[in-house]
Amino acid sequence: MAILGILFDIDALGGKDFASRAYRILFRIARPARCYGCKIYHCKTSETLAGNCNHFCIAVESFDENKIDAIRNTLATRKIKGLLPPESRFLNEFSLCREPLELSAEIDSRGRMTFFSVGWVSSTWAEEVELAGA
Repeated sequence: MAILGILFDIDALGGKDFASRAYRILFRIARPARCYGCKIYHCKTSETLAGNCNHFCIAVESFDENKIDAIRNTLATRKIKGLLPPESRFLNEFSLCREPLELSAEIDSRGRMTFFSVGWVSSTWAEEVELAGA
């Protein structure tokens, strides 16, 4: 199982609806099809909870390592408000073990969200799938 954590700056995302904005960035830039067959987790980072920063993490997990590599490669060079700088944008499997991740969504191999923890995750997914024409 491969997993990748993507870090966002909560302040740069605009505060209140930061999580839905972070998901929109992920789904729009990585494209929905790359998330087919994945589990998605999220959390405020442990450093954020300790008061040391203000970061939000979305982690994408898949049996297909190529999907995770494609998501990383797509996000690695993008300059988008809300994403941390490329050199500090990603967390690996080892680093993610220390984060209080919560399962937020499961997407089956056909692109159907079979589980979601909150409604805005599902609606953000549906909007981006429609935009992508997937």
